[in-house]
Amino acid sequence: MRYGKEYYHNEIELLRIADPAVRAKIEKIFLQNRISYYLRFDQPGLLGRLFGQTESDTCIICINDWDKEKAMALLENNQEQIGGNCDFILKKTQSNLP
Repeated sequence: MRYGKEYYHNEIELLRIADPAVRAKIEKIFLQNRISYYLRFDQPGLLGRLFGQTESDTCIICINDWDKEKAMALLENNQEQIGGNCDFILKKTQSNLP
């Protein structure tokens, strides 16, 4: 039996964060409320690599699509505690699965 992408590929890119302190606060909130997530860090651009930058502080938090409403509600309710600036993406992640 072969599974298609629609069965197990349901991750979405929730938001982009540049501040490590804000990222830590959001991670803590998600862990306390049992929302599974993973971080995908942006690669530095050409100039950054030329000047020796190996890693970027900017990352994208990806979550399961089924937890989107719960995560959005938590972020809205804890907006004062989180502070900082986050850019919401809300799009399906790219997959290299067959």
